[in-house]
Amino acid sequence: MGNEIGSFPALKEKVRSAFLSLTDKDVLKPLKADGFASVSDKDYDVNTGSRKDPEPLILQRCNQLRMITEAYQSAVDREQSIWRQSAVA
Repeated sequence: MGNEIGSFPALKEKVRSAFLSLTDKDVLKPLKADGFASVSDKDYDVNTGSRKDPEPLILQRCNQLRMITEAYQSAVDREQSIWRQSAVA
């Protein structure tokens, strides 16, 4: 466990910086890359190992918010209806 790169933060940062600053096209060409970007575990689906597409996550959150808003409005409408009925009686 002690030999993992995570246990050497200075080395980890140097390796990270080296990859992020790499711009030599001759080095990048065999990798079929234009460069490297900083990412975290949150950027990947741990089940498939593929990069998450943020748009479906945003749409999912919007749908959840819409459902919560509709449920809240429905509860408010029910309460207002009950209040009106009791005020009339």
